[in-house]
Amino acid sequence: KNQYIERLNKINIIETTTTTPTDPATTTHTIGGESKTPVIITTGKVRPLSGVNIGDLLEKGGSSINDLNNKIKSAVTRAGVGTRQASVAAATTLINSLAAYGYKINYEWWGKYPKLGVDPRWGNILSQAQYNRDCNNYADRMKNNGDNCWKNMKWYGLDCSGFVQWIVIQAMQDTDASYKGGKTYSFNSSKNYAQCQIGDPLYRPGHVTMIIGIDNINKAYTIAESSNGVTYNTVKFTDANWYCSHIDIYSN
Repeated sequence: KNQYIERLNKINIIETTTTTPTDPATTTHTIGGESKTPVIITTGKVRPLSGVNIGDLLEKGGSSINDLNNKIKSAVTRAGVGTRQASVAAATTLINSLAAYGYKINYEWWGKYPKLGVDPRWGNILSQAQYNRDCNNYADRMKNNGDNCWKNMKWYGLDCSGFVQWIVIQAMQDTDASYKGGKTYSFNSSKNYAQCQIGDPLYRPGHVTMIIGIDNINKAYTIAESSNGVTYNTVKFTDANWYCSHIDIYSN
């Protein structure tokens, strides 16, 4: 994590401040990328909303779920509803808004929220029925080893595909919008350049993320993902474990 933050500092264009309560361990950076407006990301030490309800957290900072929903919609509208930039706006607004308080959305196995705005349950403990369903399924997938789920996935949040689905729904302002389909592009060591664009889903076996920035200096994509919570990461252009697809429903 520290190496990632140091690398972002090297490609930092503009230091910026936020108007929401900022955890001392987080900083904000503006990175390069193919977008109409600068891509601002907040990095640093954040903790999952484990037992901390998102609405309660926002209210303590003088905000609300309604305010955050309006903030996400406004960011998407400014970027252009239905565009790649709108996906970047949705992802970064959610992550940055929570990181300003020192938090991130939990990773929840099978966690979905195919609606506009944020899930008011995020951070709450799962119902017993959903907890059992999620972790029994996880144990089946992991060959009867469900310990990670039983210990660390007790709270409402998003899994990897649930997060990418949520991003595209916000970007299109359409609950039927899907990120699936479109032409795919595989990576290999001979193609040390960006074949993919911002707003493209980026895949490796068992995982999907969203490209929100392109770093041509360090030959890497900046991605938003739900893995150990909803946050940022990087993937090298030449990492052959990954491939991307272009979403056909974008207007650009």
